[in-house]
Amino acid sequence: MKLSKISALVLAILMLVCSLAACSPNGQTNETESSTMKETLTESKKESATESGSQTESATQTETESQTEIAVTFDGSTYNSSLDGAITHEGKVFTITKAGVYRLSGKIDDGQIAVNVSKFEQVELKFDGLTVSNSTSAPIYVMSADKVEIKLVKDTVNTLTDAYSYNFPLNEDKPNACIYSSDDLTINGNGTLIVNARFNNGIGTKNDLKIKEGNIVINAAKNAFKGNGSITVEGGDLKVESCKRAFKSDSLETDKGFVTILGGTIDVTATNNVIEATNSISVSGCTIKYSCGSDVTFCDGNVSISDGCMTQK
Repeated sequence: MKLSKISALVLAILMLVCSLAACSPNGQTNETESSTMKETLTESKKESATESGSQTESATQTETESQTEIAVTFDGSTYNSSLDGAITHEGKVFTITKAGVYRLSGKIDDGQIAVNVSKFEQVELKFDGLTVSNSTSAPIYVMSADKVEIKLVKDTVNTLTDAYSYNFPLNEDKPNACIYSSDDLTINGNGTLIVNARFNNGIGTKNDLKIKEGNIVINAAKNAFKGNGSITVEGGDLKVESCKRAFKSDSLETDKGFVTILGGTIDVTATNNVIEATNSISVSGCTIKYSCGSDVTFCDGNVSISDGCMTQK
């Protein structure tokens, strides 16, 4: 009797297995397909979530970039900023310590705007009616950054005046220009910049200097534009009222030490050369009127000047 019951139970189990197999001709195909479908749906959800996250991150980044402009207004020896902690203040030296876009306006009497951020960070300075004077050093000093761009806001006049002699820290000789940058510097915009460089250079950088646009007037004791690495002028209305040289680049590196002028209207009065470079000088697509006390150019390397670009006043 017990054997009959066991046989009946085995028969029932076999019938159940057959029934399931009938629903799936290939045995475990349904289970496999179901598992595969689940994995596919899971991966789809993951990809959707990743894509959604990337879009959110991109939107957040765009939104952050659009909100990075920090308005800073100077009033003699004080300032107001739209973002706390972006600038440190010691005496009349105002130091930008965070990457971003800064709209600078107002006046600083005998002080300095410095930039000191990471070598991997970039800063944009919008000059929006800014006047800075300094009796011991440079009004604008980029101490550290990856790149800095000065943008001259349209319909504004910005004036910088440095000292007749600089007080340097021990064993240092920088800054040595009214606007000095230890890293790459670009000047752009449609406003006006007046530079009174009474000690040495007007606008100088240890690396590459690029002038894209702007109405720039410079009076300099030595060089109006000095880019140790290189100088590139793409446009602008530049007037050098007095200097020893208008443009100078003196790097000895093989891919540096060049002055390239591709555009713009330039008026130069110099007591020495108009353009000096160690490796190459290239002038095209621009109008340069000059008077100088020595040769127009000085360069041991290649000099290329397109016809009609440079005329004597």
